[in-house]
Amino acid sequence: MRGEKAELFSRALTVTPNIPEAEALTGIVIRNDSDRRDAARAIAALGAATVVIKGGHYPSEDISDLFFDGHAFHDFRGERIRGGSTHGTGCTFAAALVSHLALGRRLPEAIPLAQRYVAGAMRHAPGLGHGQGPVDHFWELH
Repeated sequence: MRGEKAELFSRALTVTPNIPEAEALTGIVIRNDSDRRDAARAIAALGAATVVIKGGHYPSEDISDLFFDGHAFHDFRGERIRGGSTHGTGCTFAAALVSHLALGRRLPEAIPLAQRYVAGAMRHAPGLGHGQGPVDHFWELH
């Protein structure tokens, strides 16, 4: 399995796992900041140029996304939106991140912009379905 991960990750500019995904990828149980850093290093060692371990599952008052550029760690904090409309937030974050990169922004600039977009999409969620409902991807157009 390591070879398959390494082949895939070596093709990625950045990998954006959430906490459970980072644990599954590395075998490291993430309980604190040190564990998050160890997991980010392990994912980078698999070939990813950069890693963002998303912080939605991390027990903190705000969102704490950990960015590792292969040399240094940067903690990007954003607003934690309470509520049940969280379905698709990880994919939404990744899509927003790559959209900002396509516009010529660098990762350290794009991460907080993606965080704000996801927070807005959650805040304006339509309240559909039961359980973890979807976010509103078009909230800025209303």
